[in-house]
Amino acid sequence: WFDRICVDQQSPDLKLQTIQAIPGFVAQSQEMLVLWDDTYFERLWCNCELAIHVKTAASPRATKIVALWMPFWTLFWICANTVVALLSASEEASWSLYFFFGFLYAAFCLHKLQLHKHMLDQ
Repeated sequence: WFDRICVDQQSPDLKLQTIQAIPGFVAQSQEMLVLWDDTYFERLWCNCELAIHVKTAASPRATKIVALWMPFWTLFWICANTVVALLSASEEASWSLYFFFGFLYAAFCLHKLQLHKHMLDQ
């Protein structure tokens, strides 16, 4: 379900009918995937949809919340480990390169933790 795609934006009557039917669509879904960002809980309809799904879902596991930074984090983690593995295999690798990549990785981890804390605070 994607609101902009599924709700006709051209016809006000059809748009109103579709919006009124959203709670029924959400209540009938077996699972819900929330693509969370900093603004997710600022939008009232997102809170409403999530509350309806949590109330009507057969299991708490039917609701999945994925932070939008997670795919980027995973890709960065894979790339960083690949670079470290390649540096470890190289005889020419210097400690400054290890320090640089370690510092970059630590800064990214700290930023990730701050984003995760913000998500949990919401």
